[in-house]
This record gives sequence, C-alpha cells and structure tokens, in this order.
Amino acid sequence: LASADASLAPAELRNASGGTSPLTRLTPAQAADLGFLTDEPVVIARVQSVRTPPWILAYLGPHDRRSESRFGAFVDLLGPRLDAAAEVEASRLRWALMQRLMVHDTSTPTAGIADALRELEAFVPCRAGVQVVGAGGRIVLQEGDDRGLAADAPTSDDRLAVRLDDGANYSGVLTLSTLGSRTITAREQHLAAVAVSVLRTWLDAVSSRGL
Repeated sequence: LASADASLAPAELRNASGGTSPLTRLTPAQAADLGFLTDEPVVIARVQSVRTPPWILAYLGPHDRRSESRFGAFVDLLGPRLDAAAEVEASRLRWALMQRLMVHDTSTPTAGIADALRELEAFVPCRAGVQVVGAGGRIVLQEGDDRGLAADAPTSDDRLAVRLDDGANYSGVLTLSTLGSRTITAREQHLAAVAVSVLRTWLDAVSSRGL
C-alpha cells in the first residue's frame, strides 16, 4: 500500500493465521518467525474474497482500540471491492473472447479457438489448451497447450481442467497450466469459468453445423 515500508515485511507469508475478524495481534516471536523486521507491534488480517486470492494485510506500529477499529473497517470494505474488481475483469475477458471468436466464421472453428486461447493467456499467466470431442468420439478440435488434455492426465495444483461438455453433441475440456510450479489461484479459476461459459455458447453454434 502507498507509504508502506515494504522492507519491514516478508516478501511471502507462510502459515499466517490471520482470520477474517477480529484482527490478529502477533507476539514479537510470531512476527519474527513470519519474517517481519520490526520491533513495533504487528497486527494482521486476512481479506476474504470469493473470486480473488486471499489478501493478508499487516499493520505495523503502535495501535489503540480506535486505530484497530479503523483498520478492521478497511478490511471489511476491501473484500467486496476486490470481488467487484474481479467482476469487471471477468466482463473484459468475456467481451475480448467474444470478439476473437466472432471474427471467424463458425465454419473455421480452429482459428477462432486459437485466437481465444491467446486472449485468455493475455489475461492469466498460464498456458491454455482446448480439446473438443464430437459425438462419435473423434477429436474435432485441439488447440494450444496439449498437456493435461488427455482423459487420463494426472491432476496437480499447477494445472486446472474445466469441462466443456454440452451433454449431447460434444464433450471437451479447457486446461490452464501455470508457468512454473505455483498453484492455480482463485482468480484464474474464476476467469477459466468465464472462458468456459463463452466457449460453450460458441461451440453450441458450431456444433449446430456439425462438428
């Protein structure tokens, strides 16, 4: 946050036990174990958000009941604002994908899917892949990152697979794989769900012409 001295806080918090409310006052030993480089009191709070990764806010310095109340009010307000920002981002992704898909006629679905995957990858730091299987069991579309597309591909924390099935005309999967070994975030899960909803609508139109 603005004016905060980032050098006093750890770059990554592991096993921080801050709850939603009330705020958690750390003992000097707890603060040191987490990596805070200060002799000042430390208060932490976890900001809960449905569509984004959890935030942990830390307040360093002397505090009284009034300052804790103000800090708690800020925490309570931030969660809904993060969700609202996530919805704005989801709307931007939805519109961007629709534009990419609409450029191509439904008779050339491969090009449309390829452009949509590139657009999705511009929103999330992941590699994306899509596979669609027609009613006869034949793969009719496969684009992007092909790891994790196989039915027997192992699942892992760094890979997300979301089904595209319509229940009758086709089945399929959208996958996201992180760059490196980090875990898929709540934000990426939310944006993948948005992408799947757009792709399903588009695939319904394509399948009506025969996949």
